[in-house]
Amino acid sequence: MSNPLILTLNLILLVLLMGCMKGEPVAHPNQSTKQINPPDFLEPQTETTISDPEQLKAWRHFAKVNHYRIANVSDFDFSESNGPRHAPYWYGSGDFNRDEKYSDFALIIVDVTRNDPLRFGLIIFNAKADGYEDPIWLYRDSDLSKTSLNTTSHGPLMIAKHGMNQVDICTVKWRSKQKGYKCD
Repeated sequence: MSNPLILTLNLILLVLLMGCMKGEPVAHPNQSTKQINPPDFLEPQTETTISDPEQLKAWRHFAKVNHYRIANVSDFDFSESNGPRHAPYWYGSGDFNRDEKYSDFALIIVDVTRNDPLRFGLIIFNAKADGYEDPIWLYRDSDLSKTSLNTTSHGPLMIAKHGMNQVDICTVKWRSKQKGYKCD
């Protein structure tokens, strides 16, 4: 169980950093910042960094049989009054399910068959010994146009939903009995 004081301090630090950061997301030290140019929606968007070959393979397998693409900056609706002062993060990686495999990853994705505000989803891929499990949906058919993913020290995954002059932050937690995630 997490220490509430440490979690509270991490959330305060996250909010302060969100207000101070500018520019593009910084890659994890073990992660390349190589951008991938997509030929179509099956590939990650140019603005998204997925440099891990196993993560890329898991994403491509999911996208091949579904009608989703990874969100990009033009999908989001951030203004100065309701958004971060940096580009939104639609990718995050870490040990989200606390199994000591630090390569779980999350993506904000877009249903390419829709054009309405509820076209977004948020999926999490749990690492396993030989790749990744099928993704788990945290949000589906949701308006995530003012949402950004954040991680600290390989996890936990935090979701920041930006509104008028406020930011609601929740921490994604693995529920082992339900084999799913919940955002508290």
